[in-house]
Amino acid sequence: MNATLELDVLSVVLLIFAIALASRSLQGKPSNRWYILAAVTLLIVIGTELFAYRVDDIGVSSQVAPHRITNVLGFGLSPIVCYFLFRYISHTKYQQISKWLFLPFSINGVLSILSYFNGWYFSVDPLNVYRRGPFFALATPIVGAAIQIISPPILTLWPGIVLSLLLFYLFLQEQYYAFDVLTGLRNRLTFMRDLSDLQRICKGPTTILVCDVNELKKDTYGHTSGDDLLVHAGGLLERCFRGVGKAYRIGGDEFAVISTKGEPLEIERSLSLLESQIKLYNKNKSVPLSLATGWSWCESCGGNLFNTYVATDNNMYDTKKKMKQGRR
Repeated sequence: MNATLELDVLSVVLLIFAIALASRSLQGKPSNRWYILAAVTLLIVIGTELFAYRVDDIGVSSQVAPHRITNVLGFGLSPIVCYFLFRYISHTKYQQISKWLFLPFSINGVLSILSYFNGWYFSVDPLNVYRRGPFFALATPIVGAAIQIISPPILTLWPGIVLSLLLFYLFLQEQYYAFDVLTGLRNRLTFMRDLSDLQRICKGPTTILVCDVNELKKDTYGHTSGDDLLVHAGGLLERCFRGVGKAYRIGGDEFAVISTKGEPLEIERSLSLLESQIKLYNKNKSVPLSLATGWSWCESCGGNLFNTYVATDNNMYDTKKKMKQGRR
């Protein structure tokens, strides 16, 4: 078995492993079906390459037609992997855009079929000798195509894509567990980990801010409106503290920001901006947004950052209590 065949067989094993991983959480994460389709399509493409090795005997005229058809399938299907990955990343978003992606994929499919006759992507001559066509680079990823053109004996294109596909899934899964599904902010697990890391390595000042959405637990407006409030609260917090600190959703209706920007003046400016943005948001809104905030600043976060977090939480609840008393 040559090196290329060994790489392709390894790629098949990796793809089956990736499909098994994605299938395990398919019920809880329906978007995984697009990743599985990408992996299965790539598995078919690898299969066409493996089959091509069986029908590439030079001088065997009976193998010319299956050799050409195999390459048509490989070139025609390979870009579809990108489409399925796009759908996996965007899921319900950009569905209108995803429909337009069929245009270049359809063109590629037509060019792949025409290459059977005119050799644009590839050619298999009457002696069953395979050659890359003048537009070969258009049908394959640029970097992989460059490697193939510079070093024709080294066929690492598809194994490299397979490995990238597997790593891509693992990376997204890690991101999935680090971020809150509803708001897109970092979650409580990430918040506690970042606090621990800062306490261990940070020598400078740190500010911690905690926010709580008022009146949300009363469920006055229903779950859908409650979710909308949380999404908007998280979005406003992320925008107003961008460049100042990291925003997190650390509980059902509780958010936090960690800032290492030195002077607490930056926090005060961001809070002022947040207040004005909330007022702007509440105009013409039947379900108003109200936040109770509290924050604390420590000059040196080493060793006492969790104490600062506790003090921040207490400050937030004091603010919340005062706001309730003011509404009576």
